[in-house]
Amino acid sequence: MKHTGLTTLREALQQMRQRSPHKHKLEEATLVCAWKVAMPEVVRKRTERMFFKQGKLFVQLSSAPLRQELQLNKNKVLELLRAHTQGCALVDVVFL
Repeated sequence: MKHTGLTTLREALQQMRQRSPHKHKLEEATLVCAWKVAMPEVVRKRTERMFFKQGKLFVQLSSAPLRQELQLNKNKVLELLRAHTQGCALVDVVFL
């Protein structure tokens, strides 16, 4: 099977990320970027801060109703983020 340059590059970058001593920060940055791409503007505007710890993305929101709505749709949020961050160790999203 012939590999395209993109597939080979993607594999190389994934291997580099897995071996990096900065793996945690790289995953956090990847998840923050994915959040900005995957979430609608109304969610992005009310997102105050995010951090990644032990496989969980913690998202602090400024709106209690939005927090509750996202909590009810947590599985969909996880699917969206996983679709944008293939190979990332995302296990759960916690809304603060």
